[in-house]
Amino acid sequence: MHSTQIARLAAHVADRATPLARLKCVTDPAAITNYWVASRKRLDLWHHGLARHSYFEAAGRPLALRVWWKEHAAMIEEILVSEMLTRVFAAFASVSDATANCIEMSPITHSIFQSHLEARNRALQMILFGRGATVSQTVGLNRLRRTSERWTDLLIGQMAATRCDAILYGFDPQRVEDQAVEYRSIHCERELRGIRTFIDSSLVIAVRSRTSSVAALPHANAQVARAVLGFFAPTSFDSIGLPISDHRIRANVALTQRAETGDARPVIWEHTPDATTDSDVRSSPPKTPIRWLL
Repeated sequence: MHSTQIARLAAHVADRATPLARLKCVTDPAAITNYWVASRKRLDLWHHGLARHSYFEAAGRPLALRVWWKEHAAMIEEILVSEMLTRVFAAFASVSDATANCIEMSPITHSIFQSHLEARNRALQMILFGRGATVSQTVGLNRLRRTSERWTDLLIGQMAATRCDAILYGFDPQRVEDQAVEYRSIHCERELRGIRTFIDSSLVIAVRSRTSSVAALPHANAQVARAVLGFFAPTSFDSIGLPISDHRIRANVALTQRAETGDARPVIWEHTPDATTDSDVRSSPPKTPIRWLL
């Protein structure tokens, strides 16, 4: 699994965090254990790879350091990019626990977040000093770092528009807050759908253009992604595996609440069209709250 797919998963979690939290997504306690185990395994692999660089540096082997960078540059990229999913999922766990009024997911996800920060700091130290790395490698990794930070703040800001707790997991609190304010100002569902599509495609382009084509730890990344998806209940997806719409999520929440209270009356939903028309959307392009990413 490539880091681009990890970034797309982070965008999906951020997009559906608030409505999925209403469904009480965690149905299997083993999902928490799976996420802990999968994340710890990948962290151990990262630290083993980083330790080899420290060994070659202490031994004074410049040629071995150059070979190390050729073999592990993709691993540094994955540490930087996959931090998007680690932060977004930790914010999602915080939102989910706050919605359910319990402490179940957030301690585990926050612990993994802290461990990921340790690996990130070691990787940034290597980028800063650049022993054995070429100038193009360090410049490229620094650009990837900035791209990852900005996109993470955008995704966290999308979640912070409804839950302020998510701001704690952003890089720049002010940037996250500004992003949340822009999302709160958007009330047209058609415009939101356009922004979601634009974010997904732009995120893929931004990450793919700054990373290598080969994944360093594809199996470890796949295990983490599988563990993240394991947090969501089967009712969060339709029969072909696609996420259900917000309308169906609200209906499921209403049905669950009525079942708990013993109310057998059917749920009737009235469709309220958007205030804007198709001609209005074509004449005035939607606001894109990612202007500072370009």
